[in-house]
Amino acid sequence: MTAKSVKLTKKGTVYLPAEIRKELGLKEGERLLISHEGGKIILQPVKSATAMLLGLTAGSFGRTAEDVQEFLNEQRAERKT
Repeated sequence: MTAKSVKLTKKGTVYLPAEIRKELGLKEGERLLISHEGGKIILQPVKSATAMLLGLTAGSFGRTAEDVQEFLNEQRAERKT
């Protein structure tokens, strides 16, 4: 776990250190879920629906573009018969 000290601004803004953003692969504009439990503040990245769907189907049709194309060709051939 990486721990860093950050400062809360008058408007309630907290800046996430670049090291942590990079480690977690966070990009500008991404959404975070904030919650608190047992006196701790918890920030969690919120994946987009598209990213979650991509994760669900990853590798389902093959690992390479050629594998996917082969899968599609097989499916098309089966529909013709």
